Amino acid sequence: AVVSTQSTGDIVSEVLAITTAWILVPFLLPHTPSFSYHIVFACAVFALVCVSTLMRCLTPLTILSHSVVGVVVWTVLVVLLGAPYARLDDLMAVSLLLAAYTMPPGDTSQVYTPSVARIVVLLGGWLGAFPLFLDWNQKWHSWPNPVVWGLTAGHITSRIIVQWKLDKYICKLVR
Repeated sequence: AVVSTQSTGDIVSEVLAITTAWILVPFLLPHTPSFSYHIVFACAVFALVCVSTLMRCLTPLTILSHSVVGVVVWTVLVVLLGAPYARLDDLMAVSLLLAAYTMPPGDTSQVYTPSVARIVVLLGGWLGAFPLFLDWNQKWHSWPNPVVWGLTAGHITSRIIVQWKLDKYICKLVR
């Protein structure tokens, strides 16, 4: 299990910043058919998580390289799983959020170990994709809205799980 090196105040401020960006970005930017506010939200979250991780990390170049490689890997995986690549801004928004939310913590020795937090984020994105198949022609379930919401809800849930140290109990239940 990944040991959290952040205090409760750091996690609360991160969750509040993500929630504030989630609420304010659509109101602050004009929505046009050729522009998606998801990319602005994803860039803001990616920058927030990168700066937060780099501030706690002893090897910032390692974390930075993992974030850049993560964006490329997640882009390829999301396209292979069937995401439309006609709207590159929406695809990059989902890839940036996946790279930010699954970024390793400051401890680089646990970069490649799967953690409960990362699994919860991926589960949130996967569950968020279910409304895409409903085809009701509603704006709230068109690509990438439910996936972005699912990833963000999964990230907030994973932060709560790690902060309350519930990940070790979840691992015991799964075994």
